[in-house]
Amino acid sequence: MVFAMGAGVVSAAGDQEAGFGRYVQIKLNHPHKRSPRDLFVLYAHLSKVFVKEGQKVCEGLPVGRSGATGNARNTPPHLHIEVSTRPGVGGGSSPRLDPKWLFGGLPDDTCSEG
Repeated sequence: MVFAMGAGVVSAAGDQEAGFGRYVQIKLNHPHKRSPRDLFVLYAHLSKVFVKEGQKVCEGLPVGRSGATGNARNTPPHLHIEVSTRPGVGGGSSPRLDPKWLFGGLPDDTCSEG
């Protein structure tokens, strides 16, 4: 199951046979007041989409199910996620941001072996 990482509005939802496959993009409501810019989260390669363009979503709402659609057809089911400052699906033209920046980062020792 894939859940919305923040409240916002679905700015795009669809299917690209080549590329991201089934996808959802959400325009966030400025999470954690960390950005004065619009922020968009793209969830891609979904096996099922649960929301529609224009729909308001709350943080934690199920928006889809992870999968292996589009150019990921021959891979195990997974989630492709991107955070950017402009809407758009594919093409590599949207400035992408590290999602860790949005949520304040993680302590350095979160992945320690032992």
